[in-house]
Amino acid sequence: MKIVIASDIHGSASFCESLIERYRLEGGEKLLLAGDILHGAPGAGSGAPRVCALLGELGEDICCVAGNCDRPEDAERLGFPLHEGYYSFDAGERRLVLTHGHIYNERRLPPLEKGDILVCGHSHVKEAKRLKNGAFLVNPGSLSQPRDGLRGSYAVYDGKCVLVKYLDGKTVLTLEL
Repeated sequence: MKIVIASDIHGSASFCESLIERYRLEGGEKLLLAGDILHGAPGAGSGAPRVCALLGELGEDICCVAGNCDRPEDAERLGFPLHEGYYSFDAGERRLVLTHGHIYNERRLPPLEKGDILVCGHSHVKEAKRLKNGAFLVNPGSLSQPRDGLRGSYAVYDGKCVLVKYLDGKTVLTLEL
């Protein structure tokens, strides 16, 4: 199963359009969103109606957790649930644990087993590494507001590895599983 992972859209319609384009080009079967979808920065959210429409086209292909900037009423606007805290599911041979990062993160882990992949956002900095407990951590960075001074990014999981990529498709981090 090919899974595309993104975080921290913060209401940017143009970055959401780019994400949907990359999702389709990557052949994504599932889109994981690690929170902060519609709100969060000065001027953020002005593209919220368009973001809702774009994500709504993917319907049940989306799995999302609530971020610190998400609001309870956003789930109704988006048309899909915003899971609180963390959400885990089996993705082939691995379990992915999706969280935003403001509650659970590398310093405060949710329940993880060896080989699980913790997917989080919040920091706006891309990261892909093995943790001391044998699990993995993937942060796709922020689509709209990267804090590392670089471009927006997303990640792709294919069962064998995780690739973190810029929105032009260029791979910047590789994590072999």
